[in-house]
Amino acid sequence: SGAPGSLTGHTTGIGNASTKFRREYRLNNSEDFARTLRTGRRRNGVYFSLYFCATRLGFARLGIAVGRRVAGKATRRNRIKRSLREAFRRRAAVLPSIDIVVLAKPACGMLSNERLNEVSAALIAELMEY
Repeated sequence: SGAPGSLTGHTTGIGNASTKFRREYRLNNSEDFARTLRTGRRRNGVYFSLYFCATRLGFARLGIAVGRRVAGKATRRNRIKRSLREAFRRRAAVLPSIDIVVLAKPACGMLSNERLNEVSAALIAELMEY
């Protein structure tokens, strides 16, 4: 248990615990979430609204909101969140020190898994420029 590839383990299958989406990279605090939405820069797309603002933490943090309007079933909402977290996790080491909030739009609930992963990766890659 906990071994790479283990169904019950806590690793991503790569075998390196540093590749996990760790708690400190999550934007859990409602004040941080609200600050990012209020003062952050915004990018609107077909599938997501992206808000981000600079921090002095030395690393990027991610917050995700996927409402019932986007996808009625919790499994579909969770799929969207998993895709965004994975895209963030893959790029976290090279992202600037920013807080990011991603708000999913209803159009994103209709995407196939493959397309959702592509769109999520492109969204996070866009942030490398800031």
